Amino acid sequence: LPFNYRRLHGIVFEMITFPDGMIGRAFGPVSGRHHDAYLAARSGLYALLAVGALMGFRLFGDKAYIGFGALIIHPFIAAIPGSLQAFFNTYTSAYRIEVEHDIGNLYMEWAILQREQNLSTEKPAAWFQAAVLMHNIRICLYHNSQTAIRFGMPPPSLEGYLPAHH
Repeated sequence: LPFNYRRLHGIVFEMITFPDGMIGRAFGPVSGRHHDAYLAARSGLYALLAVGALMGFRLFGDKAYIGFGALIIHPFIAAIPGSLQAFFNTYTSAYRIEVEHDIGNLYMEWAILQREQNLSTEKPAAWFQAAVLMHNIRICLYHNSQTAIRFGMPPPSLEGYLPAHH
């Protein structure tokens, strides 16, 4: 499962994006001056990863998550060209790029997230959570997530994502 976060105007949001392109977890905002380890601890990510590890799940993150142990798979540092480690880094970077594109689309689709004044004076967490919900609904309706295409895993139907309440 790909893991990512986004820094925006000194505010950090943490996101977990699933192979079907859906954003499965979003946490924030937190001041951008904090390290990723602080954000992961504050968001409860470590506890979530420990439970997921018991079920055989791992997250895939970028080099910022080196040192998080076996819970987050990340690229190798200083891989020797031609080695299996270098091959792994090259192969997985294509997947990481697709996830970055999908997360970038979240910000492109919802212009409210691009306006610094909205994120500093309004309620950035509320704007962000609403944008994530609408992003996921769009992916369910149109099945146009680059991540889902890359992983070959279609998103759920809208009914599957938002079950009807009686």
